[in-house]
Amino acid sequence: MGPFIFWFNCPFCGAHPRPQALVEYLARWKKSPESDFDALLCSYQQILLAIRVGHGPWLTKKFLAAANSLASWFDAESAPLPPNRMENGELVALSDCSVCGSVKGPRPKDRYFTEWGGACRVQVANFLYEAGIIIFSVVQVLPKWASPERMGRIGDLLFLNQKAMLAISLLECPFCGRKTTCLYGDGTADNPHRCRWCLDASGGACVFLSLAVEADGSIALRVAEPSLPAKVSGTIVPWSVMARIRRKRTRGI
Repeated sequence: MGPFIFWFNCPFCGAHPRPQALVEYLARWKKSPESDFDALLCSYQQILLAIRVGHGPWLTKKFLAAANSLASWFDAESAPLPPNRMENGELVALSDCSVCGSVKGPRPKDRYFTEWGGACRVQVANFLYEAGIIIFSVVQVLPKWASPERMGRIGDLLFLNQKAMLAISLLECPFCGRKTTCLYGDGTADNPHRCRWCLDASGGACVFLSLAVEADGSIALRVAEPSLPAKVSGTIVPWSVMARIRRKRTRGI
């Protein structure tokens, strides 16, 4: 039994799709056309715009500066339609979700998810965290359309994404790296601090992924064992190295 994706909400549209094995999810992305990934990035851009022009009382100058850097990455000159909105007190997705595949339309009410213009900082932090994991995982499986230039650009996006998540200034789960307002446990070896997600998904079969930005600007994808929250392992691959690997692969070496 391996790790699953969409155990709770889809972080982009708020739907509750069935849990899917991560290996199956990434296998689909590996074979998908580049237009599918472009649609994912378009959804990210739409969500970012709705957050930036929203009315969340938690929006700080520090976070907005980080969000503006992200917006500059997209070079957005238009105002795309936000990906969801409230209609008669109900959350409605205005387009099919490029991330989880759920069709457009009403979304079940959820205390943790609302339209992006009024999203709380926990919802935004969760979006940035899971978007980073998904985007990084997709490029790691080396889709058929991957090129060194595109991968380098996506590396820049992930770096800015991580900076925006840090700018929200929430507590960080030492188990998975997710940002949250509350950590459970007393911090002992038998009852370590962990976020709601780690608490709900605790068990020997679970695998937790987290992103980290290293001092040299590289992005690390880490895997944490549930029984050892302080122990993380994984390969730190600077994006410059990833670009060289992709050049070799595209040349058939």
